[in-house]
Order: sequence, then C-alpha cells, then structure tokens
Amino acid sequence: MRQSEAKLNRDMLRGMKSLVDALRLVSVSLDLEETLEAILDGLKSIIDYDAAAIYVVDPGSGQLRSQILRGYPAEVLKFESIPKGMGIIGRVLAEGTPVLVSDVTSDLTYVEARPATRSEMATPIEGGTGQQIGVLNLEADSTDFYDSEALELLTLFASGVAVAIEKATLHAEIMEKRRLEGEVAMARRVMDNLLPRQTPQIAGLDLAALNEPWYEIGGDYYDFIPIDSERWGIVIGDVAGKGVSAALLVSALRAVLHSLARNELALRSIFRKAHRFFRESSGEGEFVTLFYAEMNVKSGRLLYINAGHPPPLLIHRSGPIDILESGGLPLGLLDADGYEEGVAIFRPGDVLALYTDGISEALNTNDEPYGRERMIAAISRSLSHNAISISEAIIEDVERFSKSQSSDDRTLVVIVKSS
Repeated sequence: MRQSEAKLNRDMLRGMKSLVDALRLVSVSLDLEETLEAILDGLKSIIDYDAAAIYVVDPGSGQLRSQILRGYPAEVLKFESIPKGMGIIGRVLAEGTPVLVSDVTSDLTYVEARPATRSEMATPIEGGTGQQIGVLNLEADSTDFYDSEALELLTLFASGVAVAIEKATLHAEIMEKRRLEGEVAMARRVMDNLLPRQTPQIAGLDLAALNEPWYEIGGDYYDFIPIDSERWGIVIGDVAGKGVSAALLVSALRAVLHSLARNELALRSIFRKAHRFFRESSGEGEFVTLFYAEMNVKSGRLLYINAGHPPPLLIHRSGPIDILESGGLPLGLLDADGYEEGVAIFRPGDVLALYTDGISEALNTNDEPYGRERMIAAISRSLSHNAISISEAIIEDVERFSKSQSSDDRTLVVIVKSS
C-alpha cells in the first residue's frame, strides 16, 4: 500500500473514531436539554463552528423553534419560531435537504442572526419514520469555512443523533404527562374533600345530591353549611373552567362561604365580600355562578341570592312554581353594583331542585337544550316521591333527551320538605 493511501485510511479512521466518540456523548442523558447540549459538544469535536443551533419542529404549527443556541447575541431569543422557507434554516425545513452557503452576503435568502457570520450550513434531522423533527445549523465567521465534505459529515452526524433527540423528547413528554397526572390526582383529592361526603340528616327535610364531573376534575360545587340549630346554608355553584384551576377556585369559594356564613353576616354582605374576593384573586375570564340560600328548617323561610346561576325551582305541592332568580352578576365578573335578596316559603310536600347548566343545557341530537320546562315536568311527575327518586327521575329524563351525549359537569340537589 502506498504511503499516501495509508495516510488517507488513517485520517478516515480517526475521523470515524471522532464521529463515534461524538455520538457516544449524545447517548448519555435522557434529559432533552442535556442531550442537545451534548450534541453541540460532540459536534464541536469533529466540525468547528463559531455559532451553532438546534431547531425542533413544533408538532402543532409545523414551524421550527430554536431549542438551543450557542454563540448568538442575547437578543436572538431561544424558542423563537422560524416558518418554512424563511432563511437558510427555513429552506432546509421546506425542502428537507442540506444547504451550504460559502458566503452569506451573496445569498438572497439569508436572514442575519449574528453580524459576524460569513458562511453557514444546515441539515435536516430526520426521525425514525422519515419525518423531519428538526434542523442542525452551524455558522462560521469566515467565508468558505465549510465545504461539501463538512456538510456530508454534518448530515451523517445529524442522522446519528436523531434517535437520541426522539428518545429524550419522548422521555420529556412522559415526565410532563406524569407531572400533569400528579396535579390532576391532587386536584381530584382536593375536590373530593370539598364536596360533602354524604348528605346531612336534617329533621324535616329529605335530601339527595348528585355530582358527575364531565372532565376528570369538574368546576361544579354544592354544599350544606350548618348555621345554627334551625338554619342551614344551601349552596350550588359553577366555576368557569375545568381541571386544577377550577379545583383551586372551588376551594377558595368554599372557604369564603363557610367563613362569611358562620359570621352571621347578611346575605348581601356575604355576596359583596365574596365578589370582591374573586374579583381581586381570580384570573382573566374566571368567575363563579353561585346560588346561596339560608333556610330556616322550622318555618320553611328561604332567604336567597342568585349570582348568575341557573335559577333553582321551588315546586309547591299546591301547584305554583317559584323560579329563584333574584340576585345579580356572577362572582368575579365585571363590577357588580350589588345583590338583591329573594324570599320564598318552603312548605311540607314542596320540592326544591338546584342544578347546574350541565343539566338544563344538555343538548339533544338537534342541538335543543333540555331546558327548565322539561325539568319541571319531570319533577311534577314524581312529586309524591322521595328526594332520591325525584333526582333519579330528572337524570333519566335528561339522558333520554340528550342520548347521554354530555359535555359538561352535572350537579343536582333535590330537597323535599317532609314536615
């Protein structure tokens, strides 16, 4: 073998060893950020650069976002999006082929990210199924710094690190899913502790309650608050939103109501304070519809306020129906001027039904809502039954109407006055 050929083989072997060593560095960590840092570390050992970046494809938009940057000015932001076709990197995303520019000043598609750059090359990073998952980009401060062999080596390196990126990305997704599942589980425990474990035994009243969250954690809330030997607070509400945020708002709502109700404050004062609390503490678009009634079990007097909640129905055994809608705006929504109290009398044999919009607004196949009149009819047909039977009759009627295609939380409280 001639000396020149032997030297060429030795150079190739050294180059292959450097490539293998560089790829080995990449496989150490499952953390995405650490993996990408290792990629640029390994790349530096086989191809020199003055600036380097790894871009990943956002599955939602299909655009590239810069996941990791080296050697760029501070104003070049990490996670900045690059659409297809924009600049050298966007061309690689659009065409799916490597690009080498020996002099960026003569390239019409070049988009400047750093003033010192004179030559640049970029190559796609292809996933295991052939789809493009990112772009690897190198920049140098002198013209003609990279040639076709460097580009070929960069492309080979990119194909070698693709598996590590996919593995780290999948690991990150799994860890994020576990984190969210942990948050959901915690919020579910919070909600389970907020809702009554069982309906209280109140002399002269027959109670039944049902709560069915549509999502894993719902925003519906109901409660029974003992005030003294003769009075109970009856609550039903619906927090705008679902999940962890809703659970936290319900938790705050319960704490506020229990504190205010037991301090013997007037209902209007309770609602003004609760509204102010939610106005100051909730985020944009967060509010609570709430119905609260103070019931004197002995006299049957109901003093209530309805803050934007679907109005409960008080169906008297003698025939008339009271729609309990006096009140005001939902808590936390706009600047409420005040709340108006309503009064009703709950007599023996009467039925009080409190519900959320998951029941009254349940849609059938023609997008018609279940509505108040159907609920009144369902209750009237079961007026002589106990609270559990009446609540079951309402739910069965809703499900027959909507064909069980629920898309919201459903909460129902039925109270029958027995004496």
